[in-house]
Amino acid sequence: MITALHTLRLRALLLLVAMMATIVALPVPPATASTPPPSSDTAGAAAWLASLVGPDGSVENPYDPGVASAGWTVNVALSLVAAGTEPEALASTLGYISGHVDDYVVRSGTDSAGALGYLILLVEASGRDSRAFGAPPTDLVARLGALLGANEVGLFGAPDPFSAATNQSLALLALVASGSSVPVDALAWLVEQQCGGGSTPAAAVGGWQPYRARTGDVLDACSAPDSGTFSGPDTNTTAFAVQALVAVGETTGVPAALTFLRSAQATTGTHAAGFANYPGDGADPNSTAVVIQALVAAGEDLASWIRGAATPLTSLEAWVIPSGDGAGALASPFSGGFADPFATYQGVWGLALSPFPFAAPIVPVDPIVPVDPIIPETTSTMAPRELEPAAAAVVVARFTG
Repeated sequence: MITALHTLRLRALLLLVAMMATIVALPVPPATASTPPPSSDTAGAAAWLASLVGPDGSVENPYDPGVASAGWTVNVALSLVAAGTEPEALASTLGYISGHVDDYVVRSGTDSAGALGYLILLVEASGRDSRAFGAPPTDLVARLGALLGANEVGLFGAPDPFSAATNQSLALLALVASGSSVPVDALAWLVEQQCGGGSTPAAAVGGWQPYRARTGDVLDACSAPDSGTFSGPDTNTTAFAVQALVAVGETTGVPAALTFLRSAQATTGTHAAGFANYPGDGADPNSTAVVIQALVAAGEDLASWIRGAATPLTSLEAWVIPSGDGAGALASPFSGGFADPFATYQGVWGLALSPFPFAAPIVPVDPIVPVDPIIPETTSTMAPRELEPAAAAVVVARFTG
């Protein structure tokens, strides 16, 4: 029987839920750390990238010479905006991109959440309006929002086995950059994807792998990191997830993520203090750069990540080509000492010590009605894609202002 007391308690509970639904959770800025100034190599790398920009503002696909690529133009533009040293080249790329939005965003006939995320980050960081960008103007934020839950509750876009978690991270970062609220189910999806304890291999705990599917209602366990089979969590996916969670103020899983990232840090050699894509592999510039972004976003003191006499930043700088063909660009383990465009455009993000979102405002998360919290299973303390082998590149300057 429902008594008057029960009725009062029920009304009080409903009132509490209604009040909680109006509460806005504001992101918590990361702790201040003793972060060094951006690398002096940033401007040189940006200048090399600017030399790839053609008269029409496009950048050729380095793996298909002579073919203008909207994707590579966005890649280069993201680095130019992070560096802040090539405004004319940046403006030229944005002019080209504005006329080729769908060429970049649409993949296999549908919008890509990751591409929209990158593009919104670029547009907002360059002072444009992501709700009316392009020719004709298009609302990029609305297009991103339309992808939420289209294939899986809380997920933006497709459950791509190679990039779903990174695409989700980029989507959340883009919402923050555009001043939009972050849907609670989208945040929950990314939090839940982190590898926790229990039956998870110890080497995977704290990291994010590209995608964890479900069997029925149960999230599949993480695999151990393995570069041979491209399975398990990796540093790139994890670094993007850390940046996204810090941007929205959900930092519960960050300490465990940092522990995972440290397991992939090189301890000796030419690139000591750098990072591999998978623990146990050799350091590479792309992984080092995106992990630096995550460390800066998390408020880490880079001096606490020193190995021998090297820091993550000096490890990244060791990939810079000092002179001759490709001077200023970054080489990689895949480029035979030549300039690697992929390593260079991501390398600038690390050299500039510039995590995503670039200079974005702090914005609220959607109102959250209290439910059972999603808590990582551990309390112990990352094209955004697999690394692409780069062909040797000898670049002829194209952009002259």
